[in-house]
Amino acid sequence: MDQVTVNPPTGEQEPRWQQPDFQPTQSEPQFFTPSPNQAMVPSYPAPVLPPPGTFETVVGTLARLVWPVAILLYFFTPVTFWPALVGAIIAGTVLGAVKKNLKQQRRASVRYVQQTPGSDQR
Repeated sequence: MDQVTVNPPTGEQEPRWQQPDFQPTQSEPQFFTPSPNQAMVPSYPAPVLPPPGTFETVVGTLARLVWPVAILLYFFTPVTFWPALVGAIIAGTVLGAVKKNLKQQRRASVRYVQQTPGSDQR
């Protein structure tokens, strides 16, 4: 059987953790100074795509509704399994391709502006 031993208190205080003051010491530099061999590249904001148009939104919605509609047609109409399956595959493929094409056209319409670096703002 293992015994747990406890050291009796000796009158000394237990060491306690203290919050650091977060002030820079003399050995720590306050600002980063790049070395002459490092190149600093300015960052420019990436162009944002315009939101999809109404037609693209409708096509995307129809593409997402193909499978639920096919399942409902199979269960609640005289449509059999194989025509519902083939129709859903064809409709989903065509609508997905149309949506992808519309998104590619929207991406191609974005104009990339060549930005020139301005004055140093430091």
